[in-house]
Amino acid sequence: MSDLNPPKDKIFTIDNIVIFDPHARSLFNQQTNTSNTLHATCTRCLVHLLEQRGNIVSYDDLLSVIWPENHKNISYNTFYQCILNLRKAFVHIGYSNKFIITVPKKGLCIASETDVQKTERSLYDSTPVVATALHDEEQSNESDEEHDDELCEILVEGKNKKTIAAVHNTDKKNKIICAVLAIFFVSSLAYLYSLLNDDYFSDYTEYTLIDNKCSIYIDPDTFDKDRIDSILKSENAICKSKSIIYLTAPTNISRVSALVCNKKFSYFSEASCVSYYYPIYPQVRK
Repeated sequence: MSDLNPPKDKIFTIDNIVIFDPHARSLFNQQTNTSNTLHATCTRCLVHLLEQRGNIVSYDDLLSVIWPENHKNISYNTFYQCILNLRKAFVHIGYSNKFIITVPKKGLCIASETDVQKTERSLYDSTPVVATALHDEEQSNESDEEHDDELCEILVEGKNKKTIAAVHNTDKKNKIICAVLAIFFVSSLAYLYSLLNDDYFSDYTEYTLIDNKCSIYIDPDTFDKDRIDSILKSENAICKSKSIIYLTAPTNISRVSALVCNKKFSYFSEASCVSYYYPIYPQVRK
């Protein structure tokens, strides 16, 4: 974990133009005599990039340096906002060279053509203009540094609360979705079972016999009791013990078909059946 406090005794010069004082969190352009104050997060980021000049610094490495205590809770959007603020600070003091380079999918680095020198702070204290600028920036930043870190903590804490709330909301939505899917799955299974268990004779009704030798299923729209009794009386051999009989009388055909099976028709069981056909003779009035 990185140290939160920047070095007090080191000063960075960039292209012999910009003086960067990490302790004062200040940038000073010697050509335009313009200074700017950095946030603590931007300061830590810039120090680490300058220290690692010549190397590509990964995003994860920078996150752990910029936000040592909460880097796992920081989004990449927040990280890129920090880099954007850092670049704007250099533009503000009149230094427009693009020396912070983004390497896609890898991280950030300092441009190889950028000259970076790290010297003792005491050398710049002897230069009146620079010393005054650095001193003024340091005085103004001392009161802001604690506030800056506190603000970071508040933002992170607020983000954590939102994250927790989002997790709870997501869990609730997931439970609702799972419940709906479970109901749909069970309903689909029940419907599928009813379809599979259905057959051509599912609309037939059972005809009750007195002796209960067999089970007869008929189409109530084409048969009546007298007709059934007449068929069974003349063809009583078809009614065997425990057999299942389906009687069908096709329209416009003068015959009755009897499908004699050893069990009821079902998708889940195989029935062994034999078909019989009986002519229908017109009744003669006496």
